[in-house]
Amino acid sequence: MEDFELRFVKELPKDDANYSLIFGDKKYNGWFRYLLDSDEFSDIIVRFRIPKTLHIYNDVARQFLPEERLVGVHRMLLGKDLQEETKGLLEFDSIENYVTTLDESQVKDLLDRMKYIVTFNCNKIPYLHIRLRKSLGQEEKDFEKVIKKHIESQPNYLSIFYNVLNEKINIEEATAKSNGIIFSEYLELTNI
Repeated sequence: MEDFELRFVKELPKDDANYSLIFGDKKYNGWFRYLLDSDEFSDIIVRFRIPKTLHIYNDVARQFLPEERLVGVHRMLLGKDLQEETKGLLEFDSIENYVTTLDESQVKDLLDRMKYIVTFNCNKIPYLHIRLRKSLGQEEKDFEKVIKKHIESQPNYLSIFYNVLNEKINIEEATAKSNGIIFSEYLELTNI
């Protein structure tokens, strides 16, 4: 099974393979189709990945790099993009030099916010594998209900992610609603 999984985990899905486009319903956003062909079979993998562009932080669109999407582990700060936060840090030789430019309340805010980095691990989300035997003439459309049922049985990860990043729900709620897919590593390590 490991060799089989390596065939699809090393590549990003094509943009038009998003089931929100295939089914014409945005509730399927983030779920992608991977097609693997062999002489005897066609394998369909239904797998979750962050879309290339996603509205986060009060509808500010964020472009995710291909490498980020491929790795599938996303770390973001509550209320503010970690990428934006770190841009300021990168202008300085060290974190100490950066911190010296901040007043006391800014330092406290930075330390408090770093405690609440939210991790979204797409790799923990179960994928669906459908094997079509070519000799039987099976087609993907024969399995549309199975695909929809699988996706609909999962939490709406993108909605949960958006809500926790915008502080509409807390991290504990996000962890519970996402079945542990969205969580705080800091809280897990400190057992708070």
